[in-house]
Amino acid sequence: MDIATLLGLVIGVTVVRLVIGVTVVMLAIMTGSELSIFLNLPGFLIVCGGTFAATLIKFPISGVFVAFFVDIRAAFVRESPPRGLPTAARWSKTTHRKTSPGTGASKSQSRLRLSKADRGF
Repeated sequence: MDIATLLGLVIGVTVVRLVIGVTVVMLAIMTGSELSIFLNLPGFLIVCGGTFAATLIKFPISGVFVAFFVDIRAAFVRESPPRGLPTAARWSKTTHRKTSPGTGASKSQSRLRLSKADRGF
């Protein structure tokens, strides 16, 4: 069995369970139940605490905190892309165009000739 088959099966079952779960919650709310019956603080703390404990067991604490601050920064700090990103994207498109299958481009023909503007980021 291929790993992609197993991964597809797991993702498919997860999506089906998610859809069924959301449907059950929506039907319960529509029949007059409150959303609070689905909220369980002790269960939430057990899941979050267990996840945090498993993460600390697997990774060093310095790496966990670095990842935490990187996540916070990625979520809440808006930054402009690096200055050279448009140039890199242009190079990628040029290289792809010159070496795409079926064009017959050899390695020597696919080398980029950089302009003065492209060389100096």
